[in-house]
Amino acid sequence: MKSVKLLLVLVCIAHAGMSGARNLMAYECVDFSVTRKGTHFFILENKTTEAYSTFTWDLGDGRVKKVSGYDEVYFPFKGEYVITLLAESQDLKCKRTRKVVVENDDPDYYKNFRLVWSDEFDGNTVNLDYWSFETGATGWGNNELQNYTNGENAVVKDGHLIITARKVGHQIRQKRGDYTSTRMITKGKKEFQYGRIEVRAKMPKGTGTWAAFWMLGAGHPEIMWPHCGEIDIMEYVGYDPNIHNVAIHNGSSFGNTRNKSKIAVEDAVDDFHVYGLIWDKYSLKFYVDDVENVFYTYKPENYDRDTWPHSSPYFIILNLAVGGGWGGKKGVDDTVFPADYIVDYVRVYQNPEY
Repeated sequence: MKSVKLLLVLVCIAHAGMSGARNLMAYECVDFSVTRKGTHFFILENKTTEAYSTFTWDLGDGRVKKVSGYDEVYFPFKGEYVITLLAESQDLKCKRTRKVVVENDDPDYYKNFRLVWSDEFDGNTVNLDYWSFETGATGWGNNELQNYTNGENAVVKDGHLIITARKVGHQIRQKRGDYTSTRMITKGKKEFQYGRIEVRAKMPKGTGTWAAFWMLGAGHPEIMWPHCGEIDIMEYVGYDPNIHNVAIHNGSSFGNTRNKSKIAVEDAVDDFHVYGLIWDKYSLKFYVDDVENVFYTYKPENYDRDTWPHSSPYFIILNLAVGGGWGGKKGVDDTVFPADYIVDYVRVYQNPEY
């Protein structure tokens, strides 16, 4: 068993106004040990003797968790990680850090994925414990024509979610609000960081429709787009039938992003297909129907806040737009409405250890 390489740094910060004696004690306030258990697992043991209100682990890879005293943690990817034990009370904060080194990726990381959440749409209404409706006819940043309603365009029937876009305006001139549709999000209800995220769905038919299954960083809108990160797992524009599009928008490239790809999917309108993402600490991999059928991988040469805002939780979005800068590039054919985007399920798989 290889020895754990440890770097010890002790930092204690005493609030202003505390006594000199209390300040002196702060420099010996917390302690913990790290013991390697196999190649990718470590045991963290809090050995602090002084009483504090809270103890927290910062694992150095975006994960923060409460301290139970004796915690087993898993690092599946190669790298150096600075683990921090943070102790807090009313008038004192103190932390100690140690560094662990993982020398290779865990080859079993993906094999150990398990289903952690899904919506199989088995009921008779949209589950509002999972989803919220975003509403309005704002154009949604893309000059789209639809008005998103509060559930009137979403039906759960026979094990499927059916999102229907309808023409409601009678003018020959097509304008914003002449169509209705649905946009559903899991923000604040179901948010995920890393894993395998997929939808099984049939695409709507007709020029002017624009279906999507995608994710936004949960920090949005406080963190503005594109810096919050956007992952488009599936986009389908009706004027380009049987072509499945994926894209990533972040600070390094957005709008007409260079980080994109597409693949032909036969009978996308008539048959159900699986459109999925495999997301880990270093890459975004997109596949169709089978996890082995990866056709595009996003893995930047350098990782910074512009190229990789993808190490925090994201929420899921399902929507069917009408028109817009891309969906309406070749106009909108009013004869195709009502148009249905039919979803069989949405599933999320993760490694239970990570």
